[in-house]
Amino acid sequence: MKKFSILTMMVLAVIALTFTSCDGEEDVVPTITVTPATTNVYAPGNVVTYAVAVATVNKELKMFSVTATSASAITAPTITATAGMFTNATGTFAGDLTEAAFTYSFTVGALTAATEVGVTFTVEDDKATNDDVKTFTVGTGAPAVTEYASRVSTGDYSSLTTANGFDVETGTAVAANQGEDFVIVYNGTTKNIICSPNSTQLSTLYGYNSKTYNNNTVTKLQKLSGVDYASVDAAYVDAMTVTPVSSGYTQVIAGDVIAFETATGVKGVTKIVSVTSTKGVAPVTYSVKVQASAGK
Repeated sequence: MKKFSILTMMVLAVIALTFTSCDGEEDVVPTITVTPATTNVYAPGNVVTYAVAVATVNKELKMFSVTATSASAITAPTITATAGMFTNATGTFAGDLTEAAFTYSFTVGALTAATEVGVTFTVEDDKATNDDVKTFTVGTGAPAVTEYASRVSTGDYSSLTTANGFDVETGTAVAANQGEDFVIVYNGTTKNIICSPNSTQLSTLYGYNSKTYNNNTVTKLQKLSGVDYASVDAAYVDAMTVTPVSSGYTQVIAGDVIAFETATGVKGVTKIVSVTSTKGVAPVTYSVKVQASAGK
């Protein structure tokens, strides 16, 4: 009888340890890290983008969801992820995923200025859930940003009629001395460069070809580092402080993002999409995001 009691106690102890182990596994929650792409002050109509990274040590990820303290704060939500990561647009993960990285974007709804909004990002795996909470403040309204894609500079400074400048008022590529706010040309020494119209570099280059370039407009230019052009929105542009390069020009290659501020205070960014490093006609393709206060 005594042996039976000892055996029974040992079995019960094993069962208790087993349940304790299971409970421990259930306590392991998935991880979630959310990083805002730009500032944390947005106006109604601004697009807000967050980078999201999730992972689990359990069997698989199940669901990603987002809620806000104000029901009208989030409109037109979008998840941007690699193909096959989600089975639908509402955040259901495909089977057998244990980690994922993607972006979540939405447009700020009609909210009163100075409203603070809490946004809760939730990840669920097959055993537990976890949250990451971010907040943003509704601003008074940054000027909207208009994008002009695939503009082309000839890169040529041998003629005053080739379109190597950009006019923020019209959003068009223009020829020299036609109201351009910045100029992109190719110099055999400095390669592809973006210039403020008043840069002595431009007047010197045109002078080599006996052309008189006399646009003295001052545009601040600053090459940015680590900025994703696709994520640049109205709030980011409005908050920019452009520290101009002292020479009035800077060398550029494909992929570079340059901030600018015109003589009238209009701010924007341009991305160099592609370049042709050839003396003479050397086309450069670029895209521009510029504040709507430019008069569009």
